[in-house]
Amino acid sequence: MLWITGLLGILITSPLIGSTEVNLDLMENYLWKNRILLVFSPTQTNPHLLNQRSWISKNRPGFDDRHLLVFEIVNNNVLLRLGESAVKHNASVLRSQFSVKKDQFRSLLIGKDGTIKYNRPIPADPCYLFGLIDSMPMRRQEIYNNSKFVGCIE
Repeated sequence: MLWITGLLGILITSPLIGSTEVNLDLMENYLWKNRILLVFSPTQTNPHLLNQRSWISKNRPGFDDRHLLVFEIVNNNVLLRLGESAVKHNASVLRSQFSVKKDQFRSLLIGKDGTIKYNRPIPADPCYLFGLIDSMPMRRQEIYNNSKFVGCIE
């Protein structure tokens, strides 16, 4: 019986517990409140990043309506491009958490439930994202409760 207690002690203090906290770095702050679009880019002048920025600026009301925060991760910087957040994030942790290399472009949509809904090496077209989000049960309930719906601008 004593060996079981010792084994439990080892498991409880195991480094695996700490790694769980790292995995929750992003979503623990936004779970059930916001959807997150992460845009990883190797440079500020990457054509995919510039295209993504253009689509976001044209469709800001749709992003706001869907409680969508947009973070850009460029080199070692994390910039909140759209929305409000008091939380600072670490670019290296985010790259590691989502397996994105420094020289890659990638866009990821994370739902309010904390799961990845979109993960592609191209800019995220707002019309596609909005359709994807609007098909989710939680978003349908938001539309029903708010009687509001903002479409996308191509």
